[in-house]
Amino acid sequence: MAAFYILETNDVQRKLLAASLLATCVLFYVFFWLSLSLI
Repeated sequence: MAAFYILETNDVQRKLLAASLLATCVLFYVFFWLSLSLI
């Protein structure tokens, strides 16, 4: 049970890390597009 909990927590942390990386890429892309459109 403890090992399953550790694996589940690892999976959740991995998903959170992937989501934060994806959000960072999206925000960077939007900021880049806005800066290009403002120039």
